[in-house]
Amino acid sequence: VIGNVNWEDERIGFDKWPSMKPNSRFGQLPQANVDGLEIAQSDAILRYVGKVAQPALYPTDALQAMRVDEVLGLSDEFQGAIRPSIYVSMDKTLSEEEKKAKVTAMRTELREVKLPKILGDLEKLLQENNTGFFVGNGVTIADLAIVPQLRWISKGVLDGIPTTIVDNFPLLVGLKNHVDNIEAVRQW
Repeated sequence: VIGNVNWEDERIGFDKWPSMKPNSRFGQLPQANVDGLEIAQSDAILRYVGKVAQPALYPTDALQAMRVDEVLGLSDEFQGAIRPSIYVSMDKTLSEEEKKAKVTAMRTELREVKLPKILGDLEKLLQENNTGFFVGNGVTIADLAIVPQLRWISKGVLDGIPTTIVDNFPLLVGLKNHVDNIEAVRQW
């Protein structure tokens, strides 16, 4: 959307996925088809789009690219911190009462320790760069990876995690607002 890359957004419904999964790359989504080449893994797709975008959303300078990758690593940590508290609710070996107790404990640790640490690390990177973006003077795939996570966590989708959890990080709030107000993003 932002980098002027032509693409088709095909959403696969839960009803269609079981029949498509055996023929998909790694049995996973998302996938991209680039000139007949099937690519899986979100970060691979994100980096590719960042490199072919006009203007580029992934730096050609090795040090700047490493800074983008550093943010992508924190993005993975963000997801990794949350994922166990979601999967425990699917554990068939636990009673509903046990699941609830485990989720509550995990979400308390997320709310009080893990998320503030990760969000604080991201805030520090924005402060170090001092431009309103993680790397350089404009939007990169680093910003585009983090902003959806900020939106998602602020929607109240996880019991025990307040919708205001990002509010204590004004530079992250500013980044989210900036990206959300890019015309191409608003139209999408």
